[in-house]
Parts: sequence; structure tokens; C-alpha cells
Amino acid sequence: MEVWCQDIAEVFDHEGYERAVVIGHSMGALLALWFACLYPQRVRGLVLVEASFPEAMRGNLRLLRGLRATISGFSLLARGANALGLRRRSLPYRDLEALDREARQALASGARKEMIAQYTSMWLDLKYIPTANYLQDLVQVLRPLPPLTAVTAPVLALLSAATEFTDRDATDRMLAQLPRHESVTLPATHWIMTETPEEARLTIEHWCDRLADEVRPSD
Repeated sequence: MEVWCQDIAEVFDHEGYERAVVIGHSMGALLALWFACLYPQRVRGLVLVEASFPEAMRGNLRLLRGLRATISGFSLLARGANALGLRRRSLPYRDLEALDREARQALASGARKEMIAQYTSMWLDLKYIPTANYLQDLVQVLRPLPPLTAVTAPVLALLSAATEFTDRDATDRMLAQLPRHESVTLPATHWIMTETPEEARLTIEHWCDRLADEVRPSD
């Protein structure tokens, strides 16, 4: 997380932005929280889209929390194998725009279960991403968060009404630790930006407008 946060700070520097609203989905929402804790002076606000709090995970994901050390060990083994030249020499190309179109078509036709099965398949993900990277990502997702009370920026949380991966009550308890936050629930399962793109966009834009009004000089 620290390395990724440094990457974000360097993007800010390259683009000439001192502060910005940072938006992240799922694992990206956790990264946004880490960034707000490590670089508070650079965050104007946070938009957390279906944040996958480790403490709120349920089902198989909850079981993985207890295996974090083991997964970390496998990650080190995979990186060691890569260093010795043991790796897949090529990975197939994955067109994420096409995948998003297919998912929306599936939703429109009522094939929600098929869409969820595709989006949650570990084996399908591993087809397109190096094993060591996948394991490192999983370790970071399961990592305990820094104290959320340290996040001073205003926060908008977009939550799914029909989430199957996290416990809503536990998620609400985590969000309650943030000093300045508001939550909006949308009719989605987890992939809010795919399932309810217009609603999400308008919600974020209206919130950012209100945020801008807070710092806009009065007439």
C-alpha cells in the first residue's frame, strides 16, 4: 500500500496537482484510505465505492483473513520463482472495456448470476495477471487498515444494496469511524460503476459540487 500511495503522490506531482478528490472501488477504496492517512495534505476528499473492509468481509473472503500470512509466504515463493526465471512468458490481452460492455449486456438480459460468477472467478483473473502480483494484491486487501479516525478529509461512501461479499452492519461500523462521511446506497451487487454507472456518476458529481462550494469564496 505504501508503494502504491507513493505512486499516486508522484502522479499528482507530475500533473501539477497539490490536492485532489481520490476515488477508489473495492481494493482501490482501501488504497484511497491509505493515501488519505499517509498524505492527508494532498486529499481534498475521498469517494469510497463499495470499500472492501477486511473486517467486514464474509464468506470465503472472511476465511482468507486468517490465511494472510500463508498467502504472503506463497507470494514470496512466487516472486522467488520469477527471479529464477520461472514464469509465464506471456499473458493474454484482456479488453476491460469489452468486458464492461458484456457485463452490462448480461445485466440487461437478467443474467446477473453469470456476470457475478465471471467477475469473482479467481482462476479467470489468474489467466490475465502474474500469480505473484495476484497474491501480493490479496495480501494487501487482507491487511489491517490504519486508524480511520485519522482521515480528516470528507468522505462519500457508495454502497451496494445487494452486496454478497461484505457485511453491511460491519461496513457501517467501519465508516462510522471516519470523522466526516456520508453514505449513499445504490441498487447494485458490488460493481457499482458497471451496474449503476449513471446513478454513481451523478451522485459523485453532486457531492463534488457541494465540496467545491465549501471552499468557493463568497460573492
